[in-house]
Amino acid sequence: MAARLSGMGALLTRKYVFIGAWIALFVVTLVCYRNILAIPFYLDDYSSIVNNPLIHPPLSLPDLFNAYGMRTLSYLVLGTQYHFFGAEPSGYHMVSMLLHMAVSVGVGVFACSLFNGAKGKLVGISSASVFALLALNSQAVVYSVQQLTLMATFCYVWALVCYIQARRAKNALNTLLWVALCSGLFIAGLLIKQNIVTLPLAILLAELCFFGSWSRRLIGLYGGICIVFLSLLLWVSEFNLMRSLVLLDSTLRESTDIARLDYLRTQMLVLWDYIAKFFYPVALQLEHEFQLQTAWQTKNLVGLAAMTAFVLLAWWQRRRLPLVSFGVLFYFVAHLVESSVLPIRDLAFEHRTYLPNIGLTLAVVGVLQAICQKFQSRLIFGASFILFGGWVAASALALEKRVTLWTDPIAFYKNEVALVKGNPRVYANLGAKLVEGGHCLEAMGYFTHAMSLYEKQHQANIGLQPELIQNYIECLREFGIDDKANAYELWLLEQVRAPLRRAQILVQRSVYLMDKKAFEDALPLLEEAVSLDSKNYPAVMNLAISKANLGQLDSAEQLFQQAIEIKPGDPLALDMLRQLQKMPSQQNL
Repeated sequence: MAARLSGMGALLTRKYVFIGAWIALFVVTLVCYRNILAIPFYLDDYSSIVNNPLIHPPLSLPDLFNAYGMRTLSYLVLGTQYHFFGAEPSGYHMVSMLLHMAVSVGVGVFACSLFNGAKGKLVGISSASVFALLALNSQAVVYSVQQLTLMATFCYVWALVCYIQARRAKNALNTLLWVALCSGLFIAGLLIKQNIVTLPLAILLAELCFFGSWSRRLIGLYGGICIVFLSLLLWVSEFNLMRSLVLLDSTLRESTDIARLDYLRTQMLVLWDYIAKFFYPVALQLEHEFQLQTAWQTKNLVGLAAMTAFVLLAWWQRRRLPLVSFGVLFYFVAHLVESSVLPIRDLAFEHRTYLPNIGLTLAVVGVLQAICQKFQSRLIFGASFILFGGWVAASALALEKRVTLWTDPIAFYKNEVALVKGNPRVYANLGAKLVEGGHCLEAMGYFTHAMSLYEKQHQANIGLQPELIQNYIECLREFGIDDKANAYELWLLEQVRAPLRRAQILVQRSVYLMDKKAFEDALPLLEEAVSLDSKNYPAVMNLAISKANLGQLDSAEQLFQQAIEIKPGDPLALDMLRQLQKMPSQQNL
């Protein structure tokens, strides 16, 4: 039976057959994602791309670093794309597809490099096929701002490839070059998204499962790095142990509202939901309604016990089934940043599985490889490949269906509402999309329900984006319910301190006041908005109009010129400036 497997691999050693297999995979992947260019922006795409002046030209590296720190490189890449694509989502989707293809190739090359000859090619193309066509990966690919995940995974998987090449290099110079390239990709990944920090552990796993001779060197190297890091931490905290622990705790959490043990208990359920959807991709969803687990229950303990059993079994079998063991161990290692004891406000998102899914992909291919090598029955051999091919085909069909659903935001969020009953963001997002489609009356019901859910659950760590409440405010005002709209708007101004989002709320409030001719009341709000976000075109334009109407013409003229700098050649700003220059001092715009 091993001969049959080798025969299939040998077929791939023929140059044109091997190239043809890769071309076929690319074509099938493009067919499954063929509707991606029609997908609009969702959720954080607006705050991170469309309404984010920091990535709008001209780009400023110091500003990006001050705002995003260790994620500077990722937003520099998004800013470069904004220069070419602006607020048109199709351009970002093209880049996402290229990244996904590059990651899938990286998965195939990594798997191929672990074995010699025909066997390696068969394992490589099988691994790439599973990963490229995996329905669970779709969220990371079609959700524009999750290019951060794609970029980090690209650096991660190709760094692993570089490490394997370093291990197989024939001389010290080549080894050094491959190690340098691996290190460069690791550093680049750290400036994109910090889940790449688990790469050293993944390299150690590869060494332990496939090689072994460098294990002690790696452990010694990592130990030295940890000592240096802890020394620096003590130095920064002036050798105060308690201050060091506080600094470390604040660094290793995204949310201060969740206890680490509560988050871990919750992830014991979340991880198994991810695993189930890897194999059976139904009910894929953007939002989830997992409840924070504040005490150990039977289901959490079962989840923990099962996970521990799989890890121990994989470790025990690492010599006998190296690819399967590496895949299982890699899966849990890759989840350490987002699904362990580092609390994140949103308890679950499917795009967090993109990198760990490499591990399950390799494990599945490893199981298939082991079955084909062990059993001598032609029936078992054929049934295994039929089952594997059928599963990949079913995943591809689910992928195509899921991508198509993303193209229609209203249908997408109605599907979310059907799956997720208790998450207020789902209802608020459906309301926002209905507003965009001109269905404000229908949207009101969803907004009202979202707010009632939010008021009940805001202590349960379910956040509601300010932009969604702003859409609700627009609907309320359209129907003349100004008192309620004003109450929500003032509440938002009390709650929101993030500069860019606060500036948007201030602009919305000021526009309402300007419509009432209350320019004096709008003026301080707009001045604050401009101070928070000097690239906010609506804030600058409305401040200029308010000042002009209050007779502050010189200041208004400067602001119109500032608006033109933000949007060069903008016809509205140019027209307003011409009107201002012709206008008598007592006349209003």
